[in-house]
Amino acid sequence: MKIVEKIQFESFNENSYVLADDISKMLNDKNLKQVHVVVGIFKDEAFEVLKDDFKAAKENNVDINFVLGFDRKSISKEVLSEILNLSSNVYVYNNNAHDDFNAKLYIFNYGKTAEVLIPTTNFTLKGITTDYSNVTKISFDIEKDKEEYNEFMYGIKEYIYPNLGIFKLLDNDMLEELSLKRELMPVKGKEEGLPSIEDYLKKTADMHKSISDEEIEEKIKSKLDNIVTEFDIQMDDNE
Repeated sequence: MKIVEKIQFESFNENSYVLADDISKMLNDKNLKQVHVVVGIFKDEAFEVLKDDFKAAKENNVDINFVLGFDRKSISKEVLSEILNLSSNVYVYNNNAHDDFNAKLYIFNYGKTAEVLIPTTNFTLKGITTDYSNVTKISFDIEKDKEEYNEFMYGIKEYIYPNLGIFKLLDNDMLEELSLKRELMPVKGKEEGLPSIEDYLKKTADMHKSISDEEIEEKIKSKLDNIVTEFDIQMDDNE
């Protein structure tokens, strides 16, 4: 078993680790047998980035499994419908009416080996592309690390074999019901002037390239000075 910490820190290094790239690479691996996506905050915009990769995995006969949290601000009926086309094992948790489900876990099984990604960010566009965050990556040799692998999988068994008292198995009838009850996010059309995913990523990349190391250092120094000033003001007010 091997554990590695990856840092997604793109604004300071254009060659930095990007979670979306790692997930994409794994989904397109011809040796991939099974994938589990366990995400409490899952947004349409992030799915659009990786949609073709999930489709490629399905075409390669990968067993795809989802355990997702949703609310009125995150997932639309249209995207959930696309996810149902990818898998019949889609379990959901309604964050609108209960305590929030906030897991972040991706498991890729290749038969003899497995890779696990545990990021600190949610499955949002910025969360999988540009947010400053760390990702714990665990690699298992399933035969040599059998005990550790089995222990890990047993520890998350409620996600691998979802407890139906907590999670609900999504189907088209349930999807229609959720839509009628307005439990899902309404789709916002392009007529509202929203930028496309591609435009957002390009704009973000251009913005990062336009900031020099000196400007970054100055921004950090200014932020620290402001924190010190605010602290001094609070101390004066308390005296």
